[in-house]
Parts: sequence; structure tokens; C-alpha cells
Amino acid sequence: MLIARRKATIELAFTPNHLVCQSGLRSLSQFTHNKDRQMTKANRMAAKEMNCESRVLTLALRLFAVGLVMGGAIWALQPRDSLAEEITLYKNASCMCCKRWANLLRGKGYEVVERDVDDLDSIKAQFNVGQKYQGCHTALIGGYVIEGHVPIKEIDRLLRERPDAKGLSVPGMPVGSPGMEMPGRKPDSFNVILMKKDGSSEVYARY
Repeated sequence: MLIARRKATIELAFTPNHLVCQSGLRSLSQFTHNKDRQMTKANRMAAKEMNCESRVLTLALRLFAVGLVMGGAIWALQPRDSLAEEITLYKNASCMCCKRWANLLRGKGYEVVERDVDDLDSIKAQFNVGQKYQGCHTALIGGYVIEGHVPIKEIDRLLRERPDAKGLSVPGMPVGSPGMEMPGRKPDSFNVILMKKDGSSEVYARY
């Protein structure tokens, strides 16, 4: 009887703590499980957000690349004032109409290098410009000779079409040609001549 009472007393003494311990372990296990679930959910959300951001960045880069391509295409298709190449101009230092022609070229985007010379005849002879084609100045651009007050439109066309020729000429100094504008004077009619390498020529444009 005494032994049974002691056994009951011991069970009563230890059972509550044991139950509390088991309950605590279950709570801790449940908390850990819930925490793991929360972390897993958070990781999934973070991964989803990173994936979404990556897709947005990829799309933005693709749109940027397309924009560059389209921008280049639009720029290429836009009409430009000139092909903006360098042109070397040989002229007399005192020739104001040559200076005006040079400034018109600059206004259309050309880089003009002016060379003032005393003997233009030697320059024309050097580049085989015949007497009937000669104007008041001689210019060089893109492998072509430009003689006289040639309209810039025709220089652009020459550089675009690239014919097998020596160059262009506007013989003489016709009034109304680029650089030869004279207020109160009616413009002269003139032709732009395509000078060929064999010495022949043809009319390139009429004004």
C-alpha cells in the first residue's frame, strides 16, 4: 500500500511537467513547421518577383535594341541637305562669288577647305579641266572635279549616283547660279555639264 502511494505521488509529481514538455515540443515543432512554410512561401514569392523583374528587364532591352534599329532606319530614310563630305576649293583670294559658293556648301553640311592660289590655270590643267568647261574656281570632292558654280543639289546627286566620270562643270559665271545671285538681275539659264574621262560630256541638269 505504501509503495503504491509513493508510485502515485511520483507519477503525480512528474506527469504535469512531462505533459508540459510534450506540449512545448509539439508547439515548437508546429512553430518550426509554420516558419518553414512561411520561408518557403517567401522564397517562392521572391523568386517569382525576381523572374518578373528579369522578364521586364529583358523586354526593356529588346525594346531598346529595336528602338536603335528603327531610329537608324528612320535616320537613313530621312532626306538630308547633303552628304556632308569634305570639299577642297581652289580659288583666287579676292573672289567673293567663290566665297559665297563655299558658304552655301557649309550651310548644307559640307566641310570646305579653301585654298587661295594665284595661278588657277595650273590647277585646272593639273585636273584636266578643258577650256570650254572652265569656271571661276575648281573644287575636288570624292574623287570628282567640281568646276564653277555647280548647284549643291547636283553635287549631292553626283556623290549618290557615282558615275564613271571626271566631274561636273558650270562653265563661266552665269547670273543666278549658286554664289552668283544678283538682286535686280534676271537669272541666266545654264546647264550643268557632266565631264567624262575620255574628254566628252553630256548635260547633267538644266537651270
